[in-house]
Amino acid sequence: MQGTLRAMPIDVSVLAGYYAARAAPRGGPALNNPALAGISAALAKRAQPLPLGTVPPWERQSSAPTQAAAATQRLREALQVKTFFNETDTTINKAGLSKAQRTLFALYKGLDTLKVLAERAGDSKTLAGERVGLAKRFAAGFEEVRTALAKTEFKDLTLLFGDKTNDTTTQALVPRTKQEYIGNLVSLGGSNLALPGVSASDSLTIQVKQGTGTSAIAVNFSDIVGDITIDSVVSLLNQKLSDAGMISRFQRHEVPGANATAPKRYGIKLQGVASETLSLSAGSASPALYVAGTSDTGTAQKGQITKLSNLGAAAPTSQGSETVTAKDGVSDARATATDAQGNVFVVGTATSEVDGAIVQGQQDVYLRKYDSANNLIWSRLLGATGTADGFALTVDSSGAAIIAGKVNDKLTSTATGGKGDSFVTKYDASGVEVFTRQVGSSLEDQANAITTDASGNIYVGGLTRGQIGSSGVTATGTDAYIQKLSSTGSLIYTRQFGSGSQERIAGLAVGSDGNLIASSVENGSAVVRKFDASSGTAPETWSVDLGAIPDGTLGGLTVDASGAVYVSGATSNASLNASGAASTVNAHAGGADGFVFKLTDNGASATANFVTYTGSSGTETGGGVTVTSDGIYLAGTTRQGLTGQTAVAAGKVNGFVQKFGLDGTAGWAYQFAGASGNSTAVAVTADASGSSVLDALGLPRGEITQGGSRLVTARSSVRAGDFFYLQIDNQTPRKISVQAGDTMRSLAQRINVALSLKGEAEVARKTQGDGIEIKTNDDTIITLKAGSTGLDALAGLGLTEGSIYGKNVRNREIKPEDSLKDINSFALRLSRDLNLSTEVNARRSATTVSAAIEAIKQASRRLVEGPPPPPQPEKERSQVPAFVGQQLANYQTALAAFGIGGGTLGQF
Repeated sequence: MQGTLRAMPIDVSVLAGYYAARAAPRGGPALNNPALAGISAALAKRAQPLPLGTVPPWERQSSAPTQAAAATQRLREALQVKTFFNETDTTINKAGLSKAQRTLFALYKGLDTLKVLAERAGDSKTLAGERVGLAKRFAAGFEEVRTALAKTEFKDLTLLFGDKTNDTTTQALVPRTKQEYIGNLVSLGGSNLALPGVSASDSLTIQVKQGTGTSAIAVNFSDIVGDITIDSVVSLLNQKLSDAGMISRFQRHEVPGANATAPKRYGIKLQGVASETLSLSAGSASPALYVAGTSDTGTAQKGQITKLSNLGAAAPTSQGSETVTAKDGVSDARATATDAQGNVFVVGTATSEVDGAIVQGQQDVYLRKYDSANNLIWSRLLGATGTADGFALTVDSSGAAIIAGKVNDKLTSTATGGKGDSFVTKYDASGVEVFTRQVGSSLEDQANAITTDASGNIYVGGLTRGQIGSSGVTATGTDAYIQKLSSTGSLIYTRQFGSGSQERIAGLAVGSDGNLIASSVENGSAVVRKFDASSGTAPETWSVDLGAIPDGTLGGLTVDASGAVYVSGATSNASLNASGAASTVNAHAGGADGFVFKLTDNGASATANFVTYTGSSGTETGGGVTVTSDGIYLAGTTRQGLTGQTAVAAGKVNGFVQKFGLDGTAGWAYQFAGASGNSTAVAVTADASGSSVLDALGLPRGEITQGGSRLVTARSSVRAGDFFYLQIDNQTPRKISVQAGDTMRSLAQRINVALSLKGEAEVARKTQGDGIEIKTNDDTIITLKAGSTGLDALAGLGLTEGSIYGKNVRNREIKPEDSLKDINSFALRLSRDLNLSTEVNARRSATTVSAAIEAIKQASRRLVEGPPPPPQPEKERSQVPAFVGQQLANYQTALAAFGIGGGTLGQF
């Protein structure tokens, strides 16, 4: 109603807050407390304003006219960027900008680029093929950013890759061993059905080693009454073991079908005991081949090893393939070899985790040992922290495997050389590293070939652009070199030769008289030489120039039991005949063809026997070569298809094995397509007794390996001598070195010694194996710092450089004595398993990276503004100044005079 006054209530506390705010000095209520005011003033002095005119990259506006155009521009830039972390970027590297802010800006740009890729991959409209490419680029960029952060040491800031927690656990895990072996599945539909490939005339011998004694148990399948089935074979084997007083037993292994209606599959498994080691050998056997190469292409490429048996038939039988999977990366296979037990080794490269072992850099070398049934016995990574290539592999008489190649960083603390260096690493039969030797010239060099003699001496050859050791020649281009090492890795001699052009060793083998045979490419020609193996200075015994291969390659070199020498490769030269000295058996088909050249080593001289080709009118490559009692086998790759084989689809490549008779005449050809129609074959090796009834049983020839090594160095990419630092609060960091005999338990115990009761390291039992978990006490900060370049153990263990914080440390208030690194602590909450492999994973990665970007912004603002003032105690925050209280009391008296009571004030 007009002229009527009505009181509207207002809470007095609102007015009190208003007056309190007006009365509080600038800088906040904390300044009412002299102690807190001092801290706030000190913190304010720690602010680091940006130089005038500097605009953080997240505040810059796109020049694109529309939001859609801006998104397209960002994606295009993300796909074209060459590096994901670049502190020299002119858009962020401004004069006067602090090193910390420059690093934060570079991290932001890198993460923002990753976010763009992740968002694109997470879009439901993105095709699967495009997502594969995005995933590869994301993985490379993410690793670049992660590595940059790990190597960055901020002065006034702590930036954690992961979360701010009180513990951390190794990603590297050592699998727990089992006294069990599971053979291949060989029967479909029922364990009581007759086994194909097994007859009553077959037999085998089980050798059981107990302590220092060995028992041989004969098994004849003619003892089985009725059909020879999985069940009857298991029963017979166990009866023989029981009769001999053995504890180990074979069992039927059953695997359900893919669905409810699919038939079950069956095989044989062994349940062993630690006191018994079993070995198997067949009563009769023939040679088998193992072919190394790749399957699939691009980001889906995998290294592959394939077994072929029944080599004497019109066509061989494939016993299956095993691939080497690099998690979120690619792999290949470069070389293969067998030992006396029938085990097969393969060496290659991988760009991501293999069998739980972490690839620390861009690319590492793996070595895997399989039994003759294609079951993995063990897998090892070299442990390079940059880029490494494995080109060569040999196995000595003890079953030790020696690999050689090239690495661009330090593998050992005593490594010498520069740029790319040759390396040689030896592993014993159980996969434990014996030694690593990395020596090179001051310029680039690499090892291409390796072999051993009967005494275990090692010969390695390759190329160098400088001088290796004390022996060498001055030349331009590249020189060939050969080094002889003892079985323990000590250098015996170096031989280096060249003519001022391009020379390189391609293959090495020991002849029947114990001397060294070498194949090389010299100024575009293929040359085979013989050297006195005992001397690095004696002149060559003989040499044969096979002819020009200007556009070709040399792939393999081997010596058979009679001492004959075989060289393989590829060339467009249809007359590679040592200037007419050798005959041509199988003619050149055009283009580039694979070839095998045979020579006879006469001791002081050599005779060129024949050259034989395989190919098409298209392009073939010739890889490795091996010889058995019934033929010569060449591995290679074709783009068109060999005679009598399926034509290769346009744009695809197929691996092949070509059999030749011992006289060079062409036999069967085996061509295989691989996943997506692509495969390669680069190396081949033979096992003289690799094909037998054991294949039909799904069991291996030789010793049956159960369990495996528990050593950290054997089951991860960490090398003996790698180290990291552990720091407790602000104390002097303590060095933790990985020793050759360390298990996860022994390493955890040494970490506990360094922790001095300020935390605890214990074995963490995970589903995949055992790792180490490090925890801090409630009042402690534990910081992990990386070891020196090339010798860092953190990366190989899967531990992130940074700090873990006790509960009380994380929650406590700021103190005057706190360092800026403690106050300015931010967690990016990233994890190394981020990937774009699926739409769901891509969206998760985009969300995670977005959160990390916000943490980067907060860290930058913290440096600009300085740390926040400490919180004011509750009783001081709620206290109202005295004069305000008096005013409020007066207002209350006046309200009472108007008859308005309570805690409200009328408003007119």
